Amino acid sequence: MPVYNKIYSSYTIKGPFVAGGGNYTESDAAALTLWTRFRASPVDESGTGLTVSYDGTPTTDNELVPSADFNRIGELPVATFNNSANINAKVAGAPQLIFNDSSTDTPFTISAWINRDDLSANRIFSQENVAGGALAIDFKVFNSGGGLGPETLSLHLRDASGNNKQVTEVISNNIPFGEWFHVAVSYGGGGDISKIKFYVNGNPPRQKERNIIYDAVGYTYNDTNSVRPHYIGADFAGDNEFDGRISELCIWRKALTPSAIKAIYHSVAGRYTASSGEVSLPTRVIIREQDNYRGSYPNQLRLYFFL
Repeated sequence: MPVYNKIYSSYTIKGPFVAGGGNYTESDAAALTLWTRFRASPVDESGTGLTVSYDGTPTTDNELVPSADFNRIGELPVATFNNSANINAKVAGAPQLIFNDSSTDTPFTISAWINRDDLSANRIFSQENVAGGALAIDFKVFNSGGGLGPETLSLHLRDASGNNKQVTEVISNNIPFGEWFHVAVSYGGGGDISKIKFYVNGNPPRQKERNIIYDAVGYTYNDTNSVRPHYIGADFAGDNEFDGRISELCIWRKALTPSAIKAIYHSVAGRYTASSGEVSLPTRVIIREQDNYRGSYPNQLRLYFFL
């Protein structure tokens, strides 16, 4: 059987990489605008210098995400948020988190590792509008059957006049209660809801139903601003907190491709490569580490192993 090595060094999303058959490019890395590390004092490691803080005092820890068996990079910093104790994280208002050009929406992608303790309090990232008192952007996952029904992903956008765009996707993926999974949403901008794409564990979810909740004709652009804070694990007002743990909340100023989302997931999960050993095929083949790169059997076949 093959011998697998785990790779625990040099983890970063600030440069290009390939993982799990996905490709995260230099242009993807250049569009990274928020990379939240949930330490005792949370930080943004994207290089854009955004300010992250906590409301309340979450429990912070390091965990092998998504599990000891399928973790590739070692422990990640994790924060536990709580609705009843009003614990969340927030990012100070900044121009880098405005996703409009004052005439139309501009593209973005949001991703995070989440582990839920409650099936109803599940807001991942929210922004308040310029005037206050209403959302501009809201990304969440919830269970539409009170714990018994299917899982639903949602992205909701609102303009200054109260016109809304919202798409929900009821999915057939099993998103386990109390386990880690990776969620992402990309949006191509321009008020075009067909450009809203959801992902679970690096792939488009097995979709049961896609619902257009709002598609207002008069919608202009999401009314984000650089003054009010942006919330992680809470709604636009810092309420209705996420119950559970969040790690690696990231935002890009572009709509990442499915290949990039896949690479991001596999950069953390199931990243094993065969370094040496034997594989049982119709005939036994000895694989050397260099064979993984150049290919030597048969006819320059390249042999890669990813879980």
